[in-house]
Amino acid sequence: MGSAQSGDVAAVKYFLDGGGDVTKADDKGQTVLHHAVAAAGCCKVTEFLLSKGVPVDINFGRGTPAFLAAVNEQDKTLKILLDHHANVHGLRLSYFS
Repeated sequence: MGSAQSGDVAAVKYFLDGGGDVTKADDKGQTVLHHAVAAAGCCKVTEFLLSKGVPVDINFGRGTPAFLAAVNEQDKTLKILLDHHANVHGLRLSYFS
């Protein structure tokens, strides 16, 4: 998750190739994709993860990656998610519920 936040595609690929579960959530319900889009708007990591089949609308109760990108004003990353058919209704999910 730290590699995703820093935009290090090579490290994310290394962990994925080593059997890392990129759909596993942390204690806050966020996956690697959430960390890539929310923390730094890491477009290259986001594109890489989506190309590897990570679900664009993955949600463990705290909002989708698209929701977090919108909340954190990561417009470029949000566009990538929408281009990959992110559910726009996911943007309505309340992070505060």
